[in-house]
Amino acid sequence: NIARYSLITQNWEAIGGQLNSYVTALVLSGTDLYVGGEFINADGIATADRIAKYSTSGGTWSSIGGQLNGAVSALVLSGTDLYIGGAFTNADGIATADYIAKYSISGGTWSSIGGTLSSSVSSIALSDTDLYVGGNFINADGIVTADYIAKYSTSGGTWSSIGGQLNLGVNEIVISGTDLYIGGAFTNADGIATADYIAKYSISGGTWSSIGGQLNEAVTALVLSGTDLYVGGNFTNADGIATADKIAKYNTSTGLWSTVSNGEGASGLDGYIYSLLALDSGSVIAGGSFNYIGAINCQSIAILCKPLNEAIDIIAAMFELYAERTNIT
Repeated sequence: NIARYSLITQNWEAIGGQLNSYVTALVLSGTDLYVGGEFINADGIATADRIAKYSTSGGTWSSIGGQLNGAVSALVLSGTDLYIGGAFTNADGIATADYIAKYSISGGTWSSIGGTLSSSVSSIALSDTDLYVGGNFINADGIVTADYIAKYSTSGGTWSSIGGQLNLGVNEIVISGTDLYIGGAFTNADGIATADYIAKYSISGGTWSSIGGQLNEAVTALVLSGTDLYVGGNFTNADGIATADKIAKYNTSTGLWSTVSNGEGASGLDGYIYSLLALDSGSVIAGGSFNYIGAINCQSIAILCKPLNEAIDIIAAMFELYAERTNIT
């Protein structure tokens, strides 16, 4: 359920860990990789449930506690504070730490950030000292206009609404300068008829807008590479483009949508995307439940856009389906 892929050798390598269920979130702090998901007892450690730490230098796993009773979906670092979102309640036994909690890396302690969320958190994005939190909750911290997305000030410890009038959940949030790009299952964001499944929020202006696309199903993954926003989900024919199935590209400068290929001309996926990762080379790695890009067999993980030219290792989160199909454990 977790593995490393070397862009030098183009081979997969196990990193150990004996994870017994899927991984959905990763964040790196120095040489420590924090891993979140649905697993319990990571590497046989009884207290490493749904979240664990892996030392990339030492090759060892350890627990950070938390006593989490539900899956982790989002991890974000702010200095030495790790913000954790998911489907859990009462993190580390703290009655007010439902669906989101904070772990101090330097102090080794868990705490609540306050705010009464009614359901799970799917995505967290950090802009300066503000966390933008998306998920399936409504009325965050009792604020009637804070449905499915809300802002939390890490400096002030307060929650606030950013509006949006969203009618269904948020799956992914990414930040580009002072703009938030938000993907999910919602339609007509902020009452805008063309803001279905994806929308833009201006942090500086406090306004919502459509980016077009004519998407017909939910967005599940977003990643920025320069001025290009890569959009993954369940949709077909994004912006009316016949080959833009399950993944498409939106240029934030020109406002134009286009298809995404694998660098060899193949485009369009036959399944779903759950995760996207942008590399410095301009390549994008897509993970999900798919078998083909166009007619090319790629079995649930694929490198898109450009040939590889980076001598680095990446850590890839592997759902159970990926592990089964690629024989990686």
